Amino acid sequence: MSKEDKFYCEGWALLVLTDKGWAEEGIYSDEEDAKYYLEEYKEEFPDCSIRIIEVDIKEKEKVS
Repeated sequence: MSKEDKFYCEGWALLVLTDKGWAEEGIYSDEEDAKYYLEEYKEEFPDCSIRIIEVDIKEKEKVS
């Protein structure tokens, strides 16, 4: 996947630690949005483990 690919973009994943490992809670296109929801989640669930990571997103092409 290259950054020149028209379906490529960077995003930020909000991950929560569960009994089965890290689970995706949400994907955001903007780091500031991800940080905002990270803080919201921490306020609502102060004892959970949560983090954000940068991810590469490649959308699937629509097949007709």
